[in-house]
Amino acid sequence: MQLKVIFKYLINPQERLSASAFVDDTNLLAYGPSMEENCQILMRGHNRCLDWARRYGASFAPEKYKLMHLSRNPKQFNMQAPLPLLGVETKPKALIRILGVWLNLRLNWGAHIKEI
Repeated sequence: MQLKVIFKYLINPQERLSASAFVDDTNLLAYGPSMEENCQILMRGHNRCLDWARRYGASFAPEKYKLMHLSRNPKQFNMQAPLPLLGVETKPKALIRILGVWLNLRLNWGAHIKEI
């Protein structure tokens, strides 16, 4: 895949969205004032990914998507806000793996050490 091209579609200075990718593993990071707004940012970024995929004959598997909400003050936010994409509602997890590294809500190494 031409990863530089997908980032061209994702980068928007007005939006709080970051992207990283390695081979066929793409990660989107949104940050903002609420989890619901972050999900909206992710949905718009995902739509740009779909535009790119149509152009280059790629596809995504929404059933494999993972979602994690992070906050310094989780009691102030809806940490269960789901992300609906392509007819699949992705619910947030407390533990996910990104490029072989296990992340938990505390962003410490405990989950990774336990899993390996």
